[in-house]
Amino acid sequence: MRFSFFKILTIFLTVISFNYCFLLSSRAITLDEIQEEMANIEKETERLENKSRVYQENINEQNKAINSLANKISILNSSIAKLENDVYLTSQEIKLKNLLIQSLEIEIDKTFLNINEKKNILTGMIRIINDFDKKSLIEIFFEDKQFSEFFSQTQYINLVHKGLNESLAEVKNLKNALEDKKTASKKEKQQLEELKQRTTVQEYALSQDRSSQRELLNATKGEEEKYQKLFSITLQEKAKLLKEMAELEKEVERRKNFLYYSEIGKIPPAGVKIFRWPEDHTILTQGYGMTDFARSGAYGGAGHNGIDMSAGLGSPVKAAADGEVLILGHNKGWGNWITLKHKNGMVTLYAHMIKPSFLKVGEGVDAGDVIGYEGSTGFSTGSHLHFSVYYKFFTYLKNDQVYFNYFDGTLNPLNYL
Repeated sequence: MRFSFFKILTIFLTVISFNYCFLLSSRAITLDEIQEEMANIEKETERLENKSRVYQENINEQNKAINSLANKISILNSSIAKLENDVYLTSQEIKLKNLLIQSLEIEIDKTFLNINEKKNILTGMIRIINDFDKKSLIEIFFEDKQFSEFFSQTQYINLVHKGLNESLAEVKNLKNALEDKKTASKKEKQQLEELKQRTTVQEYALSQDRSSQRELLNATKGEEEKYQKLFSITLQEKAKLLKEMAELEKEVERRKNFLYYSEIGKIPPAGVKIFRWPEDHTILTQGYGMTDFARSGAYGGAGHNGIDMSAGLGSPVKAAADGEVLILGHNKGWGNWITLKHKNGMVTLYAHMIKPSFLKVGEGVDAGDVIGYEGSTGFSTGSHLHFSVYYKFFTYLKNDQVYFNYFDGTLNPLNYL
């Protein structure tokens, strides 16, 4: 009677194993198809990324050329071509991310199925051990016709005990793997939302570039002289604004009528790598301090209070370190800007972004989190990110817009990147 029960259990476990293997094999085909498609998209994204880098290199070289209407139009043409490429690239990255999420969900289902099957096996094992424990060894001995059957049965129970412990360990490991896969899936879904947001920004940037191209041609009528006049007016307005800011800053500091003020006690020594670069695959376009552009009077006689870099219009701008959103806004000089305050008390500024940041004051960020997108708002002659590092930072009002201290209180970002 007992051996027939063992035979039934063996058949039961065999059927479970067969069904489980069948389900896994049917799912594996789907996973293989997904992985094959992912491999094809990865090749395509690599090609598009290389193409985007070539476009950006051309733009960077064109930016070094003498400022002229023809060159400006050429830069806009290159930027439009790059953005068209980037929009398609992001669409491929979205496809890739969706496939990755799909594969993770299949793996989650497989792991969940595996856990349930293990639980069924455990239930069977526990039932056998429970039935065995209800009878004394004398009862079991007299039920069996031979000594060999008695010893076979006790040995089988010992094996069941061993299998029970192994299965319990497997279930624990499977549950840990399940949680890891769920965490990975959640992270991938967050990144998918970032990609969708990037597509919106890239499409907006593309429309802006096309609009800028039309407006420039309409304003200049294709004449170099008219273009140079417009460019000169922009630089003069910028220099005038910075002179006004310098005078107002002194008055604000004297009266101490700050909107916000913070200062760290000890400045970190140069060379300490506190911050990561706020853009990936970026090119430094202007350094800190009295650069050639600063000496031309572009900043009203002051030095450049940060560094400029470019990864291309619409490229993600990322937090240089862990911290929280301090203040953000828009003004005539810096366009759309955001500041982060970090754990060491230092403040980083990110300016000229294409759109206002989607973050809120007080919101926490981790190093590398997307906080905005590169643009050319405010007094900017081309798409770039302006990045400043402050050991002393304050804000004040000018014409109902929030401004911040310009040069005093800043450090050379290159010393800390």
